[in-house]
Amino acid sequence: MSHPLIGKLERHGPLSDEEKQVLREISSRTVVFGPREDIVPEGSTPDYSSLIVSGFATRHKHLLDGKRQITAFHIPGDFADLHSFLLKRIDDGVGALTACTVAKVAHSDLKEVTKKYPYLTRVLWQTTLIDAAVHRIWMTTLGQMEARERLMHLFLRDAGPLEHCGPDEGRQL
Repeated sequence: MSHPLIGKLERHGPLSDEEKQVLREISSRTVVFGPREDIVPEGSTPDYSSLIVSGFATRHKHLLDGKRQITAFHIPGDFADLHSFLLKRIDDGVGALTACTVAKVAHSDLKEVTKKYPYLTRVLWQTTLIDAAVHRIWMTTLGQMEARERLMHLFLRDAGPLEHCGPDEGRQL
């Protein structure tokens, strides 16, 4: 069975068998969330980072008027909140858009990975930096587009990564 994180990381270069095994081990504890359930509550201090294994999730912030602003979409293979490993308290939340299986990767395990596997550490942070760059582009262009254009941007942005989700993933939307 393919592992969504391994597939995503190997787009940047091959991983050793040992690196693949450690990724499987640290992501073996999974929890299933229903649609619209909080995966990580806004403002919390989790001791784990959330790896989306199946389904679709969002990052979001609640506004003063009670509305929720989605700031990112996450697909299988994405760490929705890897930044919580270093920041501890997160200022946004992660929620399930569809039914989601999420691996709760303990920060203590991530700390060991960063000590023992320098290449794996670099490629994990590379994906985080790419996510941040996509986020900046999205935020910059979001206010300049009509609703239909925003939807097309979303679909085109995720077209490549969605190919790696498996045959049934896209049907959940």
